[in-house]
Amino acid sequence: MNGRQSRKILSGKGKEWSEESAAFMELFTQWLTMSGLKRTEFLNRADRGRFKICFHREDGTAKIVLEDEAGTIGEPFVWWEDSGIAFENYMMDAGFLLLHIGSLCRSETAKKEINDFVIANVLK
Repeated sequence: MNGRQSRKILSGKGKEWSEESAAFMELFTQWLTMSGLKRTEFLNRADRGRFKICFHREDGTAKIVLEDEAGTIGEPFVWWEDSGIAFENYMMDAGFLLLHIGSLCRSETAKKEINDFVIANVLK
């Protein structure tokens, strides 16, 4: 994800929230670039109806994969235990990134998949 070691507690001030939001928008843009995807291409695939999020965790690694009927969409979001990033921070960053992605989707199915994943795996 973004590799930050410490987490900032947001106090509710608008500037702090907009700075964090801008950081996740930039992270999404970087992920698209790394994945070789254009924003419209990604959103078209996510909005087609068979969008799902797969999560795997085993042996000191975790991976979040976005998929549709054609296969994997973009690069997976991977975490390694020895990365120096706490698993909880990885999941929180992934959750915020996914919620940002969900805010861009037009498909109610994709939005529900994202919200259900975040509730079940990040906010549990």
